[in-house]
Amino acid sequence: MNKDFLKYRVFDTVKHHYVDDGEIELLLNNNGTLILGNWCGDAHFAEPQYIVERCVGYADKNGKLIYDGDIVEAHNGAYDVVWSDTECGWALRHRATHRMRAMNCFDFDELSVFGNIQDAMLA
Repeated sequence: MNKDFLKYRVFDTVKHHYVDDGEIELLLNNNGTLILGNWCGDAHFAEPQYIVERCVGYADKNGKLIYDGDIVEAHNGAYDVVWSDTECGWALRHRATHRMRAMNCFDFDELSVFGNIQDAMLA
């Protein structure tokens, strides 16, 4: 793991795209509430239209960072990247069987990001 676990991306469920840098500003206040701002100085609580996806701190075999909500391919199928309280960390949930395994049980050199759940829901 490296400093990439501090990276995030934001999906806009109304416009159906990932927000570009500079399009909006997200802030986290002391109690963990997400605040949405813009470059005009306005700030308000983030609308539910925005989904914040955290980087898990690792890259796939092609060097692409893996985020919450990504769909990855492993040797035995396709998996959703999810946070799991049961696994106490990032996990991969098999898309067909819904079986969950801790992400650190996988060799990251064998994982390949090929989509994300946001795009899959739009298809």
